[in-house]
Amino acid sequence: LKSSDVQAAFGSLKKSDSQATANGLLTFDLHRYAFEHFKANISLKVSYSQAGKVVFEKIYTRDGANQTGKMVAAGVFGQKNAVQQSTKLAIDAILRDLITDLNSQTGSK
Repeated sequence: LKSSDVQAAFGSLKKSDSQATANGLLTFDLHRYAFEHFKANISLKVSYSQAGKVVFEKIYTRDGANQTGKMVAAGVFGQKNAVQQSTKLAIDAILRDLITDLNSQTGSK
């Protein structure tokens, strides 16, 4: 979530221990992460709160791209990259869906 793309999409994201902020609070709760059949599978619950009240909550589940080629062709050296790439693609898809959902909730574009 610290990547420049994610930060730019949300304007500003920072870790907070506070339960309420003036601009709202996004909470990410990882329900499931698995790397199976050469791809990442992620289930992430996202909640958005304002003034201490949850105004949006949804569980997003996405698969990353299949990385069979990297896992087989590059062997042990490609495995780390394959896991990272598939995970990143799954998270990117979840964040795109989240941004769309939040924009439709708030009427923003």
